[in-house]
Amino acid sequence: ATSFTGSQITVNTTSGAGVSIAGNSGAVTFNNTGNGLDILTTVGAGLSASSSGTLTIQGGGNSISTTTGTAVNVTNTTIGAAGLNFVSVSSNGAANGIVLNNTGSTGSLTVTGSGTTAGSGGTLANITGNAVDVQGGTVNLGYMLIQNPGGYGLYGINLLGSNSFSNGTITGFDSGGVNGDNGISFVNTGTNAGSLAVTNSTISSGSTGNDGIFMEAQGSGAMTLTVNGSTFTGLYGDGVQVNGITGATSVMRVTIQNS
Repeated sequence: ATSFTGSQITVNTTSGAGVSIAGNSGAVTFNNTGNGLDILTTVGAGLSASSSGTLTIQGGGNSISTTTGTAVNVTNTTIGAAGLNFVSVSSNGAANGIVLNNTGSTGSLTVTGSGTTAGSGGTLANITGNAVDVQGGTVNLGYMLIQNPGGYGLYGINLLGSNSFSNGTITGFDSGGVNGDNGISFVNTGTNAGSLAVTNSTISSGSTGNDGIFMEAQGSGAMTLTVNGSTFTGLYGDGVQVNGITGATSVMRVTIQNS
């Protein structure tokens, strides 16, 4: 186990990743009591963890800002119970802004924001692929601004536990122009599936963006979608579309209020 503690940790790099953890079998923990962990990169990833044990980032004021690097990329690594906690996460022009792949249901990536408007939780702009790509993990994003991703704003397959997108904006998604990508996609392909809450958020696009929220059962796990206080505008497809493929046995619960 490796632990980094202190009142503030700042990492500033250009071509390399800010924090890179690979093939580590133990637990890695950042716990800052002051201004937090601040990672700034240019073309390198902000936080990268692959094929490792458990990763936890605690404390207040943690942030990641990068240009063409993926801000957070955690694959085949368990997020600890205390989670990966950030005030803001930003990226501009990367292949993906946030990637979680097989990170388990123990903890989540959480972005809280620091104000009352979308963007205080960071901006993912001009992403060439999916701005947020989560497959087999848990994510809770607050006050984030997602602008003009080439693919999906939030692409979730087999989301685990409780997930949320709150007080944020997803706009201009599917800028690649295929009329097939959605603002938020929530798909279950197996027995594991969780819940997604979209609250006080705006999802909009131009002539190419498909559905605001797309939810589909392809497996047997229960799925729950709650939409409250949100606005859908300028979409090529539906505001919210819910369906299941032939053979799916999932129990799907959908609540839409004040939207």
